[in-house]
Amino acid sequence: MPGIAVVTGPTHGIGRATALGLARAGFDVVLLARNTPLAEDVARAVRGLARTAWVMRCDLASLASVRGAAQAVATAVPHVDVLVNNAGMMPTRRAMTVDGFEESFAVNQLAPFLLTHELLPIMPTGRIVNVASAVYRLGRFDAVTIESTEAPFSLAAAYAQSKLANVAFTLGLAERLHAAGRPVTVNCLHPGVVATHLLPDRRRWQRALFGFAGLFMRSPERGARTSIHLATSPVVTGVSGRYFDARQRVRPLRGAVRDPALRDAIWQFCASRTGVGA
Repeated sequence: MPGIAVVTGPTHGIGRATALGLARAGFDVVLLARNTPLAEDVARAVRGLARTAWVMRCDLASLASVRGAAQAVATAVPHVDVLVNNAGMMPTRRAMTVDGFEESFAVNQLAPFLLTHELLPIMPTGRIVNVASAVYRLGRFDAVTIESTEAPFSLAAAYAQSKLANVAFTLGLAERLHAAGRPVTVNCLHPGVVATHLLPDRRRWQRALFGFAGLFMRSPERGARTSIHLATSPVVTGVSGRYFDARQRVRPLRGAVRDPALRDAIWQFCASRTGVGA
């Protein structure tokens, strides 16, 4: 199966461990990152495993940057066999992107929605892996909180909403790919509680708290196991539209995402804001 894999957020944590794990499995790897010098460090490690690595700049907070990165990928490689939408963030304050969206929803959901649709033309077959989180079960979809600068902001609520959208996107895309007869699968996962860079703008007390909590969290390598499993294992060949836990088990859906009408509302919102997937 090994071919070409695309990984977002490859410079730290789960993303770095995923990129290196895919290289060890025999994949050449395209690294999409905002910080290209750090991505070059990962690329050198990939090449040390005798695989090819490409580094391309991609700022997930900018839809134009995502489109540009997808075009660069399509120019550089003949096809994509695996896409791992790994990158994620949890801003501690409300911030709006250049496109006018709340930052965590833009980076965690709109960017992978757009990137996936832009790369699908060069995925005749393959697997798409979306890194979600068990907090999707607490998510509630409210478009006002995504587009209004005046809406109240809650770190937890915003993150849960973006992860709810990740799962809804996975289910919706799986249905559409199946209906179109496309031999591309898409699944999502909870990586476990992992010491990562989700909070890039932590305050001092948050850095101290997360530093202490990190003693009890999974390592990035353990956190990457389910992503690598879904990208490579023959056990999940043909499996699509499922949510997996940190032990590579399929788990039943819970919370608002079980509502088909809500899933469609999330899909239509993302399609209208990105201009793809309508």
